Amino acid sequence: NGNGTLEPFLKDGFVVIVLKYRTVPDSIKQVAENALLDAKRAVRITRHHANEWGIDSSKIGVIGWSAGGNLTLNLGTHFDKGDAAATDPIDRQSSRPDYVAMLCPWPGGRKITDYPLPADPPPAFIASAKDDDTAPTRFAEEINAAWTKTGGASNLWIIETGGHRAFSYDSTGEGSHWRDHFMKWLGNLPR
Repeated sequence: NGNGTLEPFLKDGFVVIVLKYRTVPDSIKQVAENALLDAKRAVRITRHHANEWGIDSSKIGVIGWSAGGNLTLNLGTHFDKGDAAATDPIDRQSSRPDYVAMLCPWPGGRKITDYPLPADPPPAFIASAKDDDTAPTRFAEEINAAWTKTGGASNLWIIETGGHRAFSYDSTGEGSHWRDHFMKWLGNLPR
């Protein structure tokens, strides 16, 4: 992601935790399963240590680009409440993010029906560039429609150009302003 992405968030008082999830499995299906387990665990760990780390445990969000956007979608549709009977106190925590942001979410060969939305999906910010051949705008539109259908809060921001790197930290086009759009959207969420 690079320092160019993180510094503005740090200056605004965010605590940034970067997840390096498993990417070397036996099969493509296992990639998604392992990455989801890693993302759930990261949210649980953050929530468990929130007071100690100076984090508001009701404002834990997940942002992902490309394959990370796919993982964010997977987490936003497959979270759980935690296991109250678990011996590990971290496993007792909910893995539901309080908001998600998907920048150029990559479909990964899947359809939106592979991501069934629960009744209470976290609010979602979705950004896509029309000329992105890797993560087509059509998929971002399908994500937004699924969120809207459940009554979940979502915001879809589509730009004309920028390709798959439109929202990267080093982009210089319209997509480089994604953080401004995201922060405005985040500030308008009900708390």
